[in-house]
Amino acid sequence: MRRAWCAFLVVLGLAGARPATGQPFGPSGGQFQVSTTIFADADNPEVGVDLLGRFFVVWSAPDGDGGGVHGRRYNQNGSPIDNAFRVNVVTTNDQTAPRIAVGRTGNFATAVTWHRTELFGRRFNSSGPVTDTFRVNNTTDHAYGSSVAMDSGGNWVSVWTNDNDLVGQRFDSSGSALGGEFTITSTFYLSEVDVARAPGGAFVALWQQTPNVL
Repeated sequence: MRRAWCAFLVVLGLAGARPATGQPFGPSGGQFQVSTTIFADADNPEVGVDLLGRFFVVWSAPDGDGGGVHGRRYNQNGSPIDNAFRVNVVTTNDQTAPRIAVGRTGNFATAVTWHRTELFGRRFNSSGPVTDTFRVNNTTDHAYGSSVAMDSGGNWVSVWTNDNDLVGQRFDSSGSALGGEFTITSTFYLSEVDVARAPGGAFVALWQQTPNVL
């Protein structure tokens, strides 16, 4: 029998207003269900939080034609802003491995990326989606494991593996590419990539490399 999975979340906050060092954390509310389709597999959850404490959750679940990417947004107190919705516009082929970056801005700037044969993305703000689906990797082919990060101005960067290369592309707050794709490193057996971005735009890329041992 196939087991169905649902996405759940517990919001954690400060347990008390104790100053200086070592503030304890604890739940600021009960557990609640994020995905609303009970009998559908929901996995690969990711979450991002903005400057006001609002958060955006994405996950993988069926979309009517294989796997899809779904999302739901919440206020800082855990109340939902909207119902769960499908992030990907095109449903052809499986949409997998969603990644999310939420900017430290007041307009809930968000970038969501995922894999559908190549790497695709979509931009959101407080009003909802501000772009249709667009392809993130436009020069390289075979984009695999990826990560995404956003700065305080809503500009963002995506990194991914392409054969033996770790490749990146920068975007502005509207989703337009800044320059072309660039290679971060070229080596064998890349996996588990990650990226973090500072408020001013500088970013750090991280990857796992398995030694080529004969």
